[in-house]
Amino acid sequence: MSSTDAKETLAAADEENKIPLELEVTVEEPETCKRHVIVRISEADVRRYRNRALDEMRPTAELPGFRPGRAPRKLVAAKFRKEIEERTKGSLLLDAVSQVLDDQDFSAISEPEFDFDAVLLPDEGPLTFEFDIEVRPEFDLPEWKGLKLKRFSTEPTDADIDEQLRRLKGNFSRLESVDRPARFGDTLVLDIEVIDPESG
Repeated sequence: MSSTDAKETLAAADEENKIPLELEVTVEEPETCKRHVIVRISEADVRRYRNRALDEMRPTAELPGFRPGRAPRKLVAAKFRKEIEERTKGSLLLDAVSQVLDDQDFSAISEPEFDFDAVLLPDEGPLTFEFDIEVRPEFDLPEWKGLKLKRFSTEPTDADIDEQLRRLKGNFSRLESVDRPARFGDTLVLDIEVIDPESG
């Protein structure tokens, strides 16, 4: 496979990625804020993703007697079956869950909960898996138009203004040394020496 062929294969794979999955989705509502979703992915999509995983792995696959990327598809598929299946399953589940969440009318507030290892990728036929997800509660808004609101006055009093000015003075004033007794509001800098009365 030349570099041009590899680029064409990757470009075709990118186009293939834009094709939505053919899904059968069943949504159950076991609790108010929870949905149990059963997803069935068509056999054609499983095959397409499996072929794509094989095509992604083939250019770097090293088999005895073949240069990297030159081994026949069937040999690569047999040798790297487990890796191809894991890639296929991961991509399918990720894309299927993403598509389900985009297509459904509920608003998810958590990550889908499912056991990745328990999902088995069939050799033939569709892939079925289930997941649970927490959703935003749905409720009807009460009639709110025409409600009267009481607006509170925001006019500051003279006491509020004086208090705010006092705070600003305190925040932006500079400290100066003075030669007089301390007064309320002064900042004191002290050197303290503690003497233990017992030890002297």
